[in-house]
Amino acid sequence: MSEKDKPLKENRVLVSIETVKIKDFIFSTNKLKLIRGASYLLDYMNQVEVPRILKKYGLEYKTHELVNKIYNINDDKEFLEKVDEEIDKAIDKRILYIGAGNAKFLVEDKDKAEKICKEIKEVYKALAPSAKVVAEYYEIKENEKIWTAIDELAQKTAEKKSEGFPMLNIDLPFVAKCDLSGTEPAVVSLKNLKDDLENIEIHRSGEGSDNDKQVEDTKTAIRNVIKKDNMKISEESAIKIKYSNKMIKDDVNEIGFYSIIKKALNYDIHLNTEIDDYSVGDSFIGFVYSDGDGLGDFLKNVKKVYTIEEEYLKFMRKFSVILDRNTKYVLKEVIKEMYEKGKFVKKKPILKDGKFVKDEKGENIEKSVIGEFLIVGGDDVCAVFPADLAIEISYEFQKQFEEKMKKFTEIENQKNEKKNPENITSSCGVVIAKNKTPMFQLFEQGLKLQKSAKAKRYQENKNREGKVRTGYIDFQVIGNEGNVNIKEYRQKWYNKFDKEDKNKGKLHVSRRPYSISGLENEEYKDVSESIDKLIDQVKKLKTKNFPNTKIRYIYDLKKDDTKTDNEKIMESINILSKMSTEEIQVLNELWGIKDKMNLSFENENKNEKFKEFFDNIFDVLEIYDFIQKDKSSSEKEDNNSGN
Repeated sequence: MSEKDKPLKENRVLVSIETVKIKDFIFSTNKLKLIRGASYLLDYMNQVEVPRILKKYGLEYKTHELVNKIYNINDDKEFLEKVDEEIDKAIDKRILYIGAGNAKFLVEDKDKAEKICKEIKEVYKALAPSAKVVAEYYEIKENEKIWTAIDELAQKTAEKKSEGFPMLNIDLPFVAKCDLSGTEPAVVSLKNLKDDLENIEIHRSGEGSDNDKQVEDTKTAIRNVIKKDNMKISEESAIKIKYSNKMIKDDVNEIGFYSIIKKALNYDIHLNTEIDDYSVGDSFIGFVYSDGDGLGDFLKNVKKVYTIEEEYLKFMRKFSVILDRNTKYVLKEVIKEMYEKGKFVKKKPILKDGKFVKDEKGENIEKSVIGEFLIVGGDDVCAVFPADLAIEISYEFQKQFEEKMKKFTEIENQKNEKKNPENITSSCGVVIAKNKTPMFQLFEQGLKLQKSAKAKRYQENKNREGKVRTGYIDFQVIGNEGNVNIKEYRQKWYNKFDKEDKNKGKLHVSRRPYSISGLENEEYKDVSESIDKLIDQVKKLKTKNFPNTKIRYIYDLKKDDTKTDNEKIMESINILSKMSTEEIQVLNELWGIKDKMNLSFENENKNEKFKEFFDNIFDVLEIYDFIQKDKSSSEKEDNNSGN
């Protein structure tokens, strides 16, 4: 290894930049335009401003080149063969990673580290005043290993975060609160818009000021938001509106996931949607929050596999890029495939300066309503989709992400004598809720469901010894009360594989959380069912036009604890007698009821048998309206029926 390939030889100070409380910053308001702007602003700071400052000190990070040359290699084998070379072309060898609001890199000395940290904190304060950033450094001791230094710096950063951040007291009678967030003082009004915006220096950028056109675009965008209700807003809200507008009109840096997905869809994506645009049926939207699993255990094993520091550094640089690339690439491909299948059915006209944009025929130009991508990077995906696509998008994303990370681990293990036994997956919470539900509640509920899915993964790892682990998904349909306690609501459920005595005799109606990849062998019978089976069940029912009212009959019977087992079977037979032959056939195909509907005269007062029938009926009922029927299945069914 040449001297230039040994960044640790002369660079013994490790620096960490970490954006904290990201979710608080993004979800401080319920207005989608501001949430979009907050997300884009954090991407801008991380992918433009931080690299700009590092470049001043000789550390090159070519964001645009990295995405174009590395992220767009479609073939996995080719990608993994070229990734090291392409990373070295785009990223200085002293940079471990820059992404997902964080950065970690090496510099020569303490003075340079202090200057970089100071500049980064100053630019955050200037351009994203309410974003919280921690910039710390650690001087690597003689003979100290880089992985030990990383752990020491992580501890130092955690201690700094625990000190908290200064809070401004706005609960005073003379302080006007922001009408959009309610958590910051209002400093911008419609009456004094020009002067107020100049006072907060909203037109500054990292290297100077916006040009005249950008200044006017920002004023117009803010005026359009506040003029209807004559709002007074904070500096933070004004800046978020500015960057939401930049993302739509002026994304010259081509950063974030939107720059990737709009090219993949040939720019047929509406970038200025409202939350109502994603409504399906009775005003329901889908909220997806996915996060990687097993990263901690995986990275602990990395230092056992790569015992030479330079090799460890090289792997860590590659790993962070691959993780981010796989997240963005897979989500792009999943959405592109669904788009090409015609699953995104809603379109919305384009507005410019309050007027509809027309084509050469004088008709409104419309673009597809695809999704709001609030966080996409690292191993995180947080997005809003049409309610009838959210679960399927999440499943397909998790499945393909899992496959790509497994492939990466397998190839790395082939190169090394020591193997990394862990594999990285993704677990997700999906909330189907009314479009009026506050965004912060959607996020909180999505996080609870995600944690439920992760807990199931941890619990079932012991049942997957010798098998590759998988991610999990949990979902919940929420009505008008966005703050419902999901845990309490579910207490009446009984999971078929939960053997705890306290649940004995209760009814089986749900099998949540579901796994992404199931294990079908008898020896793994206690592992959760895979979500694709549930999705397939719903699609088959919908293909046969099976009425969900009859699914409701079965569910109501399942949860009725006043009837004995025999009474429920008799009632089931009565319900079935009123169904068509085709409807009974589809129930038998999905649940195998033909040989189960038998009366028993032993222990007839105990509800121990009927609970085994339709053991996921509530899951089917709940998502019935939120899974699209496959067009190919529908066409095939129509052809078979002679239509």
